[in-house]
This record gives sequence, structure tokens and C-alpha cells, in this order.
Amino acid sequence: MQAVLSYFHKGPVVFDHLMVVDKRGSFIRAFREEDSNNVLDIGFVEDNVSISNKGVIRGIHRQVEKPLGKLVQVLSGKAFDVMVDLRPFSNSYGSHEHLYLVPGISVYIPPGFGHGFQALENNTIIHYKYTEKYNPEGEYHVNPFDKQINIDWPLADHTISERDLALPCLSDMEKR
Repeated sequence: MQAVLSYFHKGPVVFDHLMVVDKRGSFIRAFREEDSNNVLDIGFVEDNVSISNKGVIRGIHRQVEKPLGKLVQVLSGKAFDVMVDLRPFSNSYGSHEHLYLVPGISVYIPPGFGHGFQALENNTIIHYKYTEKYNPEGEYHVNPFDKQINIDWPLADHTISERDLALPCLSDMEKR
């Protein structure tokens, strides 16, 4: 596992994983503790998987009570993955970066960043490793269509939950 890119100071880190391809198919080493410890000094406590159809947008999600970091990787399909800096005193607060996730690439998103994605293929399977247990009462989400963040989602034909569509914008949250 090799860290190949970092977007923000002490922010997300992208990993390019060992992948072996032959006539049978492929093998990917998705995680090895000793490899990640060269870059990350963290432990994981929970794994989750989402399966999404083409066009589905999930996020922008963040947990503030017991903030969690997450290692995100696509097991099947392709995703437009977005990380938003929601650390209040950060120089890059409110800014975002994106990358295309495919099998063999993963991104670690540290506490303080919001995360979302759009599935670019049917049955896009995304695996998350969390550094804390998921706590629905401690969530802090931002509307994925917030004009202040200005994410250019690649597929105009999208599906999004009512909950995510009703999320507040950054400016509304800052007023609180």
C-alpha cells in the first residue's frame, strides 16, 4: 500500500494498493495494518458496506460526537468521491476535493472532514473502515448541493435520499 496523494494539511490521503491481475481475474490487498501505519497512526473499530445504483449521491456526512476517520474504497464499480473540509478553524474550511475511486484505490478521510460520493455505475459497492463506532446522534451533515461548497456532481441524473436533500447548507450551520 503506497500513499500517493494528500489534499489538505493533515487531511485525506489516497492509497494505491497492490493489485495482481492474471487470467483468473485480480487480487487486491485492500488493507494491511503495518503498511498503513507508515502513513496513519490509527486503529479501526467498525466496517460498513454500501451498495448503490448509478447516479446515487450519498452525503455529505460527518460525525462530530466521537469524530471518526474512515478509509473508503470501492470493491466493485466506480465512484466520484468528495471530501469537504469542515474543520471550523482550518484555512481550507468549506473547500472540497474529489477523486474517482475504483478497485485498487482507497482514501483515508480524517475526523473533521465531510464525505460523500456519487455512484457512477450500477451496483457500486463501497467499503468503509471507521476509527470510531457510527453514532447517528452525533452526526453533522451538509447538503451535497450547497452552492457555497459548489460540488460539480458528474451525473445530472441522480437519486438522493430525502434526508440528504433536506440537509442544511454551511451558512445555515454557521448561524447556529
